Amino acid sequence: MGLLDVLGGFVQNKVNERDDRINKIRARYESGDNEYLIRKFKSTTGEEKMAIGLILKDRGYSSS
Repeated sequence: MGLLDVLGGFVQNKVNERDDRINKIRARYESGDNEYLIRKFKSTTGEEKMAIGLILKDRGYSSS
């Protein structure tokens, strides 16, 4: 196993862990109303913002 294989596996594990965290956050906020989610989106950062943004996108909101 070469260095790139090990590094690729490490990166893939980190991506999977991040996706799992985002999905857990998303499940927490899924039942929130749109106004609450928009306010929360504007006041938060990182994975929480990403999860809320995905919910809003699914509900038809766009960044433009």
